[in-house]
Amino acid sequence: MSERRLLLPVKVARPGSSSFSASFVSLSSSILGAGLLALPNTLVVATPMPALVALGGAGLLAFASLHSLTVVAHATQAYSYEAITRRLCSPHHGQFIRAIALLPLFGSVVIYLLVATDLLAPFVGLSRPALCALLCLVPFPLCLPDVVPHFLHWTRHLMLLCAIYLAASLSIHAAGATWPSAPATSIAWADVSYIVPIHLTTFLCHVQLLKTYGAIGDIQQALTHQRYLPVLVVLFSLAIYYAVAMFGYLAANGAPIDNVLLTPTLRTDLDGFRVVVATSLLLSIPRTYYPLRDIFEDTYFAERKSVGRLVFRMVATLGFFAVAGGFAVVSPGLGLTLFWFGATVGSVVMLVLPGFFLFEVTQGPAFALPGTTAYKALAVLLMLLGSGISISAIYGLVAAALT
Repeated sequence: MSERRLLLPVKVARPGSSSFSASFVSLSSSILGAGLLALPNTLVVATPMPALVALGGAGLLAFASLHSLTVVAHATQAYSYEAITRRLCSPHHGQFIRAIALLPLFGSVVIYLLVATDLLAPFVGLSRPALCALLCLVPFPLCLPDVVPHFLHWTRHLMLLCAIYLAASLSIHAAGATWPSAPATSIAWADVSYIVPIHLTTFLCHVQLLKTYGAIGDIQQALTHQRYLPVLVVLFSLAIYYAVAMFGYLAANGAPIDNVLLTPTLRTDLDGFRVVVATSLLLSIPRTYYPLRDIFEDTYFAERKSVGRLVFRMVATLGFFAVAGGFAVVSPGLGLTLFWFGATVGSVVMLVLPGFFLFEVTQGPAFALPGTTAYKALAVLLMLLGSGISISAIYGLVAAALT
C-alpha cells in the first residue's frame, strides 16, 4: 500500500514548518465544533453539579488520550492511525483501524447537516427533508475539485471564533440572572452515563493532533509540543465549554434544549449568529469529506486524473450526501446523535485506540520508551474506561427506554 493511500499520510516536514501557536490554534479549532451547542442541556439532564464534574472528567481523559498519542507518534515516527497500525500491528488490523478512523469523519458530516438544518429551519417554510436536501447542494460542488478543500481551512478558524462569540454572547444574556434551583432528586447514574459520551465527543480531535504533530520537523520542538500542547488545548477548550454550559443554562432560565441556539428565550436575539454557524458548518463539510473521498478513490483508481475516477467521484459524493443527509433527517436531535456517536465511535477513537497503541509501544525494547510501567498502566486504564463508558452508556439508555 502506497503512503498516499493512508488516511492521513506521513509527510516529511521542514524544520519549524509548524509553530507552537499555529498548532495550538489548529487543534483548538478542531475541538471546538457543533458539540458545544448541546452542553447547556447536559446540565438539565444530569443536574448542574454532576454535569460540570463529568465535563471536567472528560477533559482529563482527553488530555491523557492526546498525550498518549503524542508519545506513540514520537516513538514510532508515524502520524496517522493507519500509519501507527502499520508499525505496531498486522496488516489485517490496518483495515480495521482504517474503518474506525473513517467513521468519525462521516459522523461529523451528519452532525453538521443536522445542526445546519435545525438552525435554518425557522427561516424557511420547507419540510425537514427538503431543507436538508437543499443544504446539501451548498457543499456538494465544493467536494468535487481537488484544490477546494485546501482553500477552506479558514472555516475551522471561523468555528473557533463562533465558539468564543457564543460564550461571550451567552454571558451577556446571563448577566443578572440567578442560578435556578435544582430539583430535589437523587443523581441517576443513567443520566450521567448519557452525558459522558456527549462530553467525550466534544474533545475529539485526535486525527488532527497526529497530523499537526507530523508537521513538526525539529525534534526538540516536537518534545515541547508533546509536553505542553495537549494540556493547553484541553484547558482552553474546557474554559470555553464551561462558559457555554453555565451561561447557556443561566440564560435559558435552567431549561435549555439540546441545541442551545434553538432555545425559545434565546432564538430571536441570536438569529444572525445562527445563520453564521450554519454557514460555517456547511463550508466545513468539504474539508471533512476530502480524506474519505481520497481513500476510496485511491483504493479503486491508480491514476488520479482518469475519467473513471472523476465519474466515480461524482456518483460516490452524491451517494455520500444521500446517506449522510438521510441520517441527519431521521436523527432525533443533537443530544441523542452526539450520545450515539460518542458511545460507539467516539470512545473507541478517543480512548480505546490510543490506549491500545500506547500499550503496544510499551511492549519490548524496540521503541526505548521511558517510564514504561506508568505508560502501560495508563494504556490499560484508557482501554478499560473507553470500553466501560460505551457499554454502560448504551446499557443505561436501553434500560431507561424499556422501563
